[in-house]
Amino acid sequence: MNTDELKLPLEALYEVKDIIPFGSRVTCNPPPWGSDYDFLALVEDTCRFEECVKKYGYRRPLENLYKDKRFASFRKGKINLVITDSLKFFEANVKATEMAKTLNIKNKSDRVAFANIVVDSILGGE
Repeated sequence: MNTDELKLPLEALYEVKDIIPFGSRVTCNPPPWGSDYDFLALVEDTCRFEECVKKYGYRRPLENLYKDKRFASFRKGKINLVITDSLKFFEANVKATEMAKTLNIKNKSDRVAFANIVVDSILGGE
């Protein structure tokens, strides 16, 4: 992967409090062939972050498997940025990623369902 694809504008980086790789490239061993590079970012202000990354060519996907209002996702090529301004949501997803990595869940719909169950159980319906 070309590391230039991971570059974010400086103004967007100012909004990032924490960022981790997640998704199938992290949780599956071996990673699925041709899969995206997913990153979860905890940001200060989602609107300002969106404004910044859109200038750099990131776009919101037209269709989204996830109907959750606690985050937004942006795509540029094979890079998928998932952002949230909720520390609890971020931490719950970090835990879900760690657990999914241990289980090595191969099927995408199973991974999504597992992550949703873990996150929802940690957050208790928030």
